[in-house]
Amino acid sequence: MHGRFMRRAIALAVLALGLMLTGFAGAAPGDFVAQVTFSQDCGSGLGVGVAYDGAGHLWVSCYASNPDLLRASASTGTVAPQIWGSLMAPRLTTGGLKHR
Repeated sequence: MHGRFMRRAIALAVLALGLMLTGFAGAAPGDFVAQVTFSQDCGSGLGVGVAYDGAGHLWVSCYASNPDLLRASASTGTVAPQIWGSLMAPRLTTGGLKHR
């Protein structure tokens, strides 16, 4: 019993030391973190939505444009080459997500 307690106490001490040395996140939800300028604008000049995919890309939907969906690097703003046209973009219907 004493050995198990000591192992847990040591593990907790190592974890606490690691947190003290690395610090904590410097931003809270809603804080401004960074700004990036895209290498290509929406054709209509009006972006209507943005999402981050967790893999380092920002996805921007454009109003009345072709292409109507842009994928850009979140760190550089470089827009990736178009891999589909607006005819292949999914559309949201009352029955769910459907392809055109």
